[in-house]
Amino acid sequence: MSNPPVKIFDKAGNPITSTSSGTKRLLDVNAFSVDPNNPTRIAEFDNVFKIPVSIDISHHEVHEGNAFWVSNNATLGNGNINTVSIQTPNTSKRLHLLLRIDSSAEALFDVLEDVTSLASGAAITPKNFDRNSGNVSVASSKVGDTIGADAIVPTGGTAIWTETLGVKGIVTSRENASELILKQNSIYLFRITNGATANNCTILLSWYEYTPE
Repeated sequence: MSNPPVKIFDKAGNPITSTSSGTKRLLDVNAFSVDPNNPTRIAEFDNVFKIPVSIDISHHEVHEGNAFWVSNNATLGNGNINTVSIQTPNTSKRLHLLLRIDSSAEALFDVLEDVTSLASGAAITPKNFDRNSGNVSVASSKVGDTIGADAIVPTGGTAIWTETLGVKGIVTSRENASELILKQNSIYLFRITNGATANNCTILLSWYEYTPE
């Protein structure tokens, strides 16, 4: 089924249609885009580029109270580990995740998917990006590191991401450019295993939750 056409109105509320010559009228700076299924939903147009003012989906989900984050920061010694886990629900709701990894020295970063079980670590409640929202995440999470709460020890799992950080002493700040949509009913482990040099490192995971229609 095709979507209904979007109706365009000028500031006075008059519909903008094609001219008698058949050419479309240029939208003026006061034009609005109206959802034909809900006339109260109006998008204002930018007065320079004559396009609807909009925000991306991830920003919208922050406004809806559906975006969350967890993080763990640790100063690691030789061979120490910093870990964060996420368990996704067995529902159709999907986690669209971005990760940021900071490392001041050489270390190995990896992501395990479909982990069977987790030992150690401490449960942590994901925080909502909208600090006024009472919404809670459908995911559960744990954090742990060698020098603080015990690092999380996984059983099973498949490595889907492996990367060396901080090569030649260059500080690494890594963030994936595209969302990682996590699998339904799966345990993920995000882990930094430090090299020989003292290392201040952070794992920051942020995501929004969305149910496909």
